[in-house]
Amino acid sequence: MIKKPKSARALAYEVLFKFEKTFDRLDDLSDRALAQNELSSRERRFLKNLTSGVVRHRLYLDWIGSQLYRGRYKKLLIKFKVLLRQALFELIFMNAIPDHAAVNEYVNLTKKKLNPFQAKLMNGLLRNFLRQKKDFLPPLKISDPIKRLSVQYSFPEWLVKRWIGFWGEEETEALCKKMNEPPDFDIHINKQKISPKKFKNLLLEKKVPFKEEEYDSGVLRVNDLQPFLRERWFEKGYCVVQDESAALVADQIELKEGSKILDMCAAPGGKYVQLLKKKPAGAVLVAADIDFVRLKKVKQNVERLGLKGGLFVVADGKNPPFKT
Repeated sequence: MIKKPKSARALAYEVLFKFEKTFDRLDDLSDRALAQNELSSRERRFLKNLTSGVVRHRLYLDWIGSQLYRGRYKKLLIKFKVLLRQALFELIFMNAIPDHAAVNEYVNLTKKKLNPFQAKLMNGLLRNFLRQKKDFLPPLKISDPIKRLSVQYSFPEWLVKRWIGFWGEEETEALCKKMNEPPDFDIHINKQKISPKKFKNLLLEKKVPFKEEEYDSGVLRVNDLQPFLRERWFEKGYCVVQDESAALVADQIELKEGSKILDMCAAPGGKYVQLLKKKPAGAVLVAADIDFVRLKKVKQNVERLGLKGGLFVVADGKNPPFKT
């Protein structure tokens, strides 16, 4: 049953708070929330960008929060910190509405989710941030290069230190910057259901921008999945999101009659689907994963694409239930 619609910001807060308190994947939490609430395609995209951005830049956002708050930042309520991260991310990285309107939105949301006292604190911190905004924007004025890159790009110091040891400061910063860019998505057209030409015409008709990959005419690169969800192209089995690396790995594996392949830790299933597409008669391909829910999604993906011969086993990779 569809629940009464909530604002995208309120829904993003619920997703991020659950992410803090559980071991669930962010994508799963977001998808569940979107399935239970009616949002426009613009609001759905806003929620996805907001939640993924807050998680991606969490260390940076917490550093700003710790500079703004005069007390012990670690002692703040986790609910308050989730809202503060959201607000700071929107004020720095998104231009959905003017700054003063965004502050007002988060003050009201804090009052609704917490209490008037916390809302007053939120108002003070955000207005203080706007007055000093330039001081908190990259490049940060932190003398220690390891600390600066760690905070600015939200990677742990031990990892930044290791990377600088391998590649030096300049290349490490370029790597951190690249890894923080929102990802594009590789769309693999299911030729059993629709021809690449017909599917591309659908995209052109719906004005969905895409780029053709040189190595395969059946693979397209896009920067937004919302049109695919709205038109139910995934549900119809016309296509699937798969990383380019999954296809390249599958291409390197020679399958023949009698081959026995175990894809351990198979979810989300990119490599397994590619292998299943070229499975010869007599070959055995098993997808295994310790997470039942994620493995079930792999199976549903296989069925949606109309592929046959898949075998699925819930198993721990440390103790696979197979004879060697």
